[in-house]
Amino acid sequence: GGAGVAVPLVESGARVLMLEAGGWVPRGPANRDPGAVALLSEWFAQHAPYDADTDGGRKSTGQLQCVGGQSVFFGAVAFRNRAEDFAPPAEIAGRSDACWPIDYSELEPWYGVAERLLSVSGTPDGDPTEPWRSSPLAEPAPSLTPAGSALHQAARHRGLTPFAPPLAIART
Repeated sequence: GGAGVAVPLVESGARVLMLEAGGWVPRGPANRDPGAVALLSEWFAQHAPYDADTDGGRKSTGQLQCVGGQSVFFGAVAFRNRAEDFAPPAEIAGRSDACWPIDYSELEPWYGVAERLLSVSGTPDGDPTEPWRSSPLAEPAPSLTPAGSALHQAARHRGLTPFAPPLAIART
């Protein structure tokens, strides 16, 4: 989130200082351990909790505190919310009476800005639930591995609609 705000400020000539709460998460196999992921990791801190309203009432929670924040634990799949997500039916909103103050059409151009900033790759024609977009994804989808290709073909043969999700990955 911070980078998404900082980039246009820097591009406009502003000087920006970004501060992180926490240190670097070391890279390596230990980070793939189920006990080292996001809320289970040593980087999830509850010493500065905040309240979250849920259907079960108000709950206190913590936050990830490390360089990069939640993006360090982000799986890189960059789906857009669907238009109907902005007006959830009563059985989903529950007693929260949750509703967005905007709709998809107002947010759609900003999805494009974020996708370009994050170099989101993919093909817009694969996902049958993909909402409309005013700009193409920044990068084409990476090629499937041989195993992924075999799985894709087998799913198609069974009448399913497999697709590669849009990925926020930097291609070099």
